[in-house]
Amino acid sequence: MVIHQLPIHPDTLWLRLLGRGTVQRTAVTELRALANHPLQRQALAALAQLQITLQRRHNLSRSEQEIAMNLSPVYEQWLEETLERGRQEGRQEGERIDLEALLAAKFDHVDEDLVGIIPQLMALSPHDRTRLILRSSRQDLLARFQGEA
Repeated sequence: MVIHQLPIHPDTLWLRLLGRGTVQRTAVTELRALANHPLQRQALAALAQLQITLQRRHNLSRSEQEIAMNLSPVYEQWLEETLERGRQEGRQEGERIDLEALLAAKFDHVDEDLVGIIPQLMALSPHDRTRLILRSSRQDLLARFQGEA
């Protein structure tokens, strides 16, 4: 099989990433443009790791320098997506902590039943869930959300 002769088609993308020069640059651009493909995140992570490995090495051959250069946009995209996922997870964890503190302040403690409805409360906007907690009794909250589970 000659990689540079493969047609530019989604079915050949994974092989063309192994190519060189323009073939690889085109495949990298296609990979970065994929939206919600189940393998995109793993491919970006693997290629970003390769780019990191190549950048750490000294005395790269011309071919390795070209691969590192082709993979630089992949690394940048992977890094930005990874940082954004981390920020999102941090925001969610902060909201969860705030929600548990609000429940504890309202009901003096957060037991297993209240912990069990936190995911449903998290699905509401911060304003709506705060208003609901402040206006509801423990029994009303549990009745409303335990029935949804």
